[in-house]
Amino acid sequence: MKGSLDEYLVIFGIHSLFKGETGFVSAEVVQPTDIEWTQVLPQANTYNLSTLGSFPKLVVESTEPVHTFGFIFNVVHTGDIPDGDFEDLTATVKVYGDNSEVQTFQYTARPVGEATYPLSETIRF
Repeated sequence: MKGSLDEYLVIFGIHSLFKGETGFVSAEVVQPTDIEWTQVLPQANTYNLSTLGSFPKLVVESTEPVHTFGFIFNVVHTGDIPDGDFEDLTATVKVYGDNSEVQTFQYTARPVGEATYPLSETIRF
């Protein structure tokens, strides 16, 4: 992520992480190491993270191989009216399977004062 990170709330959620026909797989935040899921709903196979964007990179891994991965990524500006040094947040979301990049998505925060627009995708391997 790039931009004025400290002025954004980062929202990342996993809503689909499946193996086999009906098996749920767990997810863990690998980087930064001091961040944990804000909410985990094991019965729904859902993981949510809401935190101030004070880190440039978020890495999340499944605990087992999966065939379906669904996520949502969004940011909300939390600061005052920006000064001249303010930069809108941009992010690259990379999805890996078998240690190789499968898909890449680009995200750019909406201008301050406008409604946010989340990036939501479901990938089947």
